[in-house]
Amino acid sequence: MKYSVIVCSRLDPASMNIRKQLLEIYNWHKNGTFDADPIFIGEEMEGLALVTVSCDSIHAEYLNSLPFKVKRFIFATRHESVAKVPSLLAHFPGNWLDDNRFGGKPKMLSIADPVALKTALKVLAKMKEELNLEKYDVTAEVTHHGPTTLKAPVVFIEIGSDYPEWHDPKAAQAVAYACYEAAKAELKTDNNVALGFGGTHYAPKFTKILLNTDNWFLSHMASKYVINETFDPKMIRQAIKKSAVPPKFALLDWKGLNKEQRDFLMQYLKRFGLNIMKARDVFK
Repeated sequence: MKYSVIVCSRLDPASMNIRKQLLEIYNWHKNGTFDADPIFIGEEMEGLALVTVSCDSIHAEYLNSLPFKVKRFIFATRHESVAKVPSLLAHFPGNWLDDNRFGGKPKMLSIADPVALKTALKVLAKMKEELNLEKYDVTAEVTHHGPTTLKAPVVFIEIGSDYPEWHDPKAAQAVAYACYEAAKAELKTDNNVALGFGGTHYAPKFTKILLNTDNWFLSHMASKYVINETFDPKMIRQAIKKSAVPPKFALLDWKGLNKEQRDFLMQYLKRFGLNIMKARDVFK
């Protein structure tokens, strides 16, 4: 059996807050240990595990040594930002460029799980309403930080962006539900899966697509800031390969890229066999 593994970090107050909610909401039993903490196995869902790591989540490359086969990893973590906007977020890990200050290897992407990402965001939006979390934005982020060497698909689901939110039990409850539902998500080969390019780190165009469509899914996303003179077009091929459901489309946030960026991307997207669309045309 392969397990969907929810990962929490001892070093992360938001993560431990989410872990507390997961253990209270769902039924578990202990089955062995990993990194000196119990491995919890879900009793209501077959193939669900909860593990706790002693490092920060962005450095948890050693999860490949878990004593069972893994279907996907779901990291329950904090999000930090200078603006400190209360947020509920989801994204894939990976480094588009050489900069790996925040974990992972340079120019390496994780395996994306488009169905888990969309499921998580939709649950977060639903929980925002049901739990009266009006002050929280629900948003997808572009691909960033580690870990990048895990051998199963990965998604991060986060509470942002400062201490009050990390310790908010209702926000943690929302993320706990999102983690559980993402763990249950089933991969399908007939979905419209796309890579996303352009816009800002918080990917408003792509978030809108994920929350307001049933048949569009996003795999790895890159902001306009990484499409620069150091961007290696081979990363597009890597993004195609590292998706649990292979993308057939490339969605461009048209106004979130300049003409030089669009022209550069389009020549390689065509070469790699992707159907190119403007992100806004999804709703036509």
